[in-house]
Amino acid sequence: MTLLGTVRTIRRHPVKSMAGEVVPRAIASHAGLVGDRVWAFVDAAASAHFPWFTARALGALTTWRAAFAHPAATLGDAALEAAWARGSGVAPALPDDAAFTVNVTTPAGETLAVDHPGVRDALETAAGRRLALRFATRGMQDCRPLSLVTSQTLAGFAAEAGITANPSRFRMNLEIDWPESAPFAENALIGRCLAIGPRLEIAITEPDARCAMVGIDPATGTPDRTVLRRLADHHGGTLGLYAAVLREGVVSDGDTVRLLA
Repeated sequence: MTLLGTVRTIRRHPVKSMAGEVVPRAIASHAGLVGDRVWAFVDAAASAHFPWFTARALGALTTWRAAFAHPAATLGDAALEAAWARGSGVAPALPDDAAFTVNVTTPAGETLAVDHPGVRDALETAAGRRLALRFATRGMQDCRPLSLVTSQTLAGFAAEAGITANPSRFRMNLEIDWPESAPFAENALIGRCLAIGPRLEIAITEPDARCAMVGIDPATGTPDRTVLRRLADHHGGTLGLYAAVLREGVVSDGDTVRLLA
């Protein structure tokens, strides 16, 4: 196996389109990182094809911060990991629904449970839309269950576009440090398989076609259309990769990333 680099950052988003959280480890199941995008608001006026209420409708949604009330309950499973260490192929059982309790902090600094009526009321008032809250333990990603990008691509594109190198803008699950690689070099991995850490194996399926979300400053919610235009004009409108999980496992900070095939 060829060593490519190491895992630099693991990020999950408890509530779709709100600010995510950086975690030191996560269980990667066939449905993606446990705890990623398990809550979402649905726009009653949106199409069934894409019902989600996102920062494309309210840029300030990126300034709402979501975090699990009991993070340890979703970050590991000692019995499962012991079985994996013995060579078992047992699949992870998702935690009870109570483990996915999430609190959100508003831009004004008030913290409420995500299902508190005040959260929906505030978002409806700000957006002028009727919303409903949805929960799914297996996550509600737009496309594939897992996403990744290299540190070199994030830094290179930030310099190219004249923006702050803030990884949260691109909302990827895994940031991989691939030393000495050029920006966007990971595109060559499409169709290949990677091993991460002691057990996890993933297949790189396709590039991540970006939308207006990447033009929203995650710290302020302010849109900048030039970011997406730059991607469209110079990089085919993509940044980062989507992946499918072939062999479930735990991913941790500093894990090695190796090319399987």
